[in-house]
Amino acid sequence: MDDEQAPTTEIPETDEPTQSALAPTEHMPDPGESPAVDTDPASLHDVAAAAESFARDRVGRLREALGARKVLIAVALVVAIAAILGIAALVRTLADMPDASSFKKDAQTMLAAPAYNGGTYGSDEPLVLHDLEVTGRHKAASKPNECQVNAVATFSNGSVEALQEAELSYVRQDGAWKCVGAEPVGGASYTAVAGVEDEKVLSNVSSVLQRAEASFSEEQNGTALPALYGDAQVTITEESFDDEAETEVMQLHLARSATFTAYECDVRATFAFRPSNGQWELTAATASQGAKDITLSPLVGTWTGTFSEQTPGNKSKCFGAKASDLQVVITSAADGKISGTLSGIVHFHGECAQDVEATEGDTALTDVPFTGTMLHEGNGISFACTTPEDARGTIELTLLFGTQEDPSAARATLTTTHIYEASWFIFAYDNQATFADTFVLTRQ
Repeated sequence: MDDEQAPTTEIPETDEPTQSALAPTEHMPDPGESPAVDTDPASLHDVAAAAESFARDRVGRLREALGARKVLIAVALVVAIAAILGIAALVRTLADMPDASSFKKDAQTMLAAPAYNGGTYGSDEPLVLHDLEVTGRHKAASKPNECQVNAVATFSNGSVEALQEAELSYVRQDGAWKCVGAEPVGGASYTAVAGVEDEKVLSNVSSVLQRAEASFSEEQNGTALPALYGDAQVTITEESFDDEAETEVMQLHLARSATFTAYECDVRATFAFRPSNGQWELTAATASQGAKDITLSPLVGTWTGTFSEQTPGNKSKCFGAKASDLQVVITSAADGKISGTLSGIVHFHGECAQDVEATEGDTALTDVPFTGTMLHEGNGISFACTTPEDARGTIELTLLFGTQEDPSAARATLTTTHIYEASWFIFAYDNQATFADTFVLTRQ
């Protein structure tokens, strides 16, 4: 028992080094002793060189990893290295191409704007380069000193935008790239960013009226709208631009006053933008109800008539109406009818045996009411007016405003018809005397 040796415990060997085997702490140099660092920004060539150096270092480490690391990690590292090499190649390729910061400036100088005009209703302002989006850069291996840049240029004048594909050509001379040409590729496409030009619509309102005329039925035909409103005052009362649909709806108010008549209406016009040429087109126009109805409001007022001539029922005349001017006061005029009062001299007497300046029966009337109905229009309008019944005779007033010879002429004819008793030998009978006095009217 005593001769048996006490059991011993073996301590397994470990790979960890003892403290005495550890490498001494590395001495950190004093910051003041460190060499100066170059702070100049790295060029694309520098970036490419650094990427290649990094890749070579990783290849060396890969050899070590293949023996001690899992295969999966090694494969991932290979993929990463390939990506880095690809980026390095791309960076080096870009370093050999023109600088992107110069493309827009070169395009502004050398790329012409697409052919454009505003047409009948659009803006005529010129298109200028607004933006340039580069879509690609490439050069042929056989021509390393030449490069083509593909881009999409945006031109605008504030109302219309035009997209134009283009190719810019560059040549490297003395180590620098120079743009030697810029050409459009294909046609441009246009987009509306604002509606029609108001002034152009107003200056071409006859085209709008012609389109609106086509909306009338055969029963509503008559004088065409362009003729009725050829010199009308036109006001834009409403406009709405839809940028998504590229349409605009505009409402115009037209008012035309002539010497004796007036016309008034509203016209609603619809315009559509054409992307193929950048122009606006009138697609529809309609006029309000009553657009062709004559308005008689200019007739309202006081008119003074100066005696001009008389047409008697027989050959002898009575000039009693010369003693006083005729006065016609029109108080209302609408829907083809007028009303008012007249004052003047009428002939409540029989026929005259010879021309006389006046005779018994010439009677002055004051403020006799009348009503009238329009007979016709065109170059002029006329009204047949009647007065209340009078035992002494019948009074009729005819008013004429405008003639074919003189659209500004205004005339009134006051006709008196008087029934009186006449005799032939011993026979008595009723006879009729008619005197029609014509006056030239002027507005007071």
